[in-house]
Amino acid sequence: MQNIRDMQCLEDNLTNALQDLNFLEEGELRLAGTQYYNSHVIPATIKKYMAKYPKVKLTLLEDNSGNLDAHLEDGSVDLVLHCGKFDESKYKAYEVFKDYLLLAVPKEFAINKKLAGKFLTTEQIKKDYFLQTDCPIVPLSTFAQEPFLILTKSNDLRKRALAMCSTANFTPTVRFEVEQLETSAYLAASGLGATFLSDRMIKEKSNGKVMLL
Repeated sequence: MQNIRDMQCLEDNLTNALQDLNFLEEGELRLAGTQYYNSHVIPATIKKYMAKYPKVKLTLLEDNSGNLDAHLEDGSVDLVLHCGKFDESKYKAYEVFKDYLLLAVPKEFAINKKLAGKFLTTEQIKKDYFLQTDCPIVPLSTFAQEPFLILTKSNDLRKRALAMCSTANFTPTVRFEVEQLETSAYLAASGLGATFLSDRMIKEKSNGKVMLL
């Protein structure tokens, strides 16, 4: 129940952020977000907002996280959603969403034979078992020799993924660089490489073809 209350609080924060734009009741509101945010985070909130403010013309721009601030800077959008750094002297921020990164490893990878009982099932992820103290921990360095799927340079998650690997004392072998997290998930499910995925993506849709650690 606590997780449900937490998510409701974050959704309320997003709704408040939208309403905070001069309490706009008519006119135009221009939003921008990554494919991940636009697909998995804000649809329900947008639907509620449109129902409450039917006279507001709502537009939605989709771009990679590294490009979003430029749209805000040039005035082409009013609000952006991403998890990267921003200029706090220029912009006001709201925490509207929290998720966790998990490593998805194709089932066919031989490394999984050494990790029996240590990977997470979809049901465990849905119950946030990865946040519990008794959840098995597998060092990221265990996968240092495996091929990875990494997002392109204009994505914030690329920086995070490479930083995590660096902290684990290895530079990943990158098999493919892709623009969208959704693409990375499908490639991983096809056995082409390990990748970092959001727990929300996994909770919403899982085909059982990757081992999650």
